[in-house]
Order: sequence, then C-alpha cells, then structure tokens
Amino acid sequence: MCNFSAKRGEVTKITPVGGEFRSRKMFSGETASETMTEAGLESIKRNGPTPQFNKPSMKSKLTIAGLMIGSIVGFLLRPSVPLMGQLPFSTVITRGANLRGLDQLLLGYARTSFNYLVAGMILGAIVGLIAAFAVSSQKS
Repeated sequence: MCNFSAKRGEVTKITPVGGEFRSRKMFSGETASETMTEAGLESIKRNGPTPQFNKPSMKSKLTIAGLMIGSIVGFLLRPSVPLMGQLPFSTVITRGANLRGLDQLLLGYARTSFNYLVAGMILGAIVGLIAAFAVSSQKS
C-alpha cells in the first residue's frame, strides 16, 4: 500500500518494504502514478468476491421518493396571498424569517405555507411507505 502525506509543501511517499513501511521524499517531477507503479501496486488484482455495499432497500427508496414528491406537491398547493400570489421558496423555507418592514404582515402566510410543505412531505412519505409494502407483498 502506498500512502502520501503533505507537510509544508513537501510530499512524502510511504511504501511497504519487506513487512515494514519506509518513507522517502518524492521528487518534484515525480507523479503519484509513477510511485504507485514503482511500489508494484498497479498490477495487483483482486481475487474473490467484490466488496458488498449496503444498498438502500426498496422500502426506503420509495419512502424517500414519496417524501420528495409530497414536498413538491405541498409547496405547489401552498396558500396564496391576496393581490400578491404565492410566496417565494426562500420565504416559505425560512418561515418568513427573512421578511422585513411591511412584509412582516405576510409572516402568517409564510408559516402556513411552510406547514403545507411539511404536511406534504409527511403524507408523501406515508404514501411511499404504503406503496413499498404493497410492492413487497406482491413480490412474495
């Protein structure tokens, strides 16, 4: 194994030699691929099974998809302010914390819009979870 560490502008190469690790200063024109070839790391091939990563289950994928879709639907269905329309996303997500002056009169609408967004997220996650259980029960 070949590790590299940098200290105050200099790069040190650490290489395994006979069960020990030795370090030496890399030259300015030397690249990491050259030193890896020198250490014999380029020709190493893995034998055996490839490492398995924990993939998210179908239930969590569908729940997250439902959460995302529900948040979009909740944002689109938020109430509108009379004579002004719907509040922008930055105002909704901060619950009106960025409102100044007369715009503070819109604080109630911003909080209500945020509540719609959260409710959409929760309902979307529940629908996604129900869909995940329905799909998993059909497979078995």
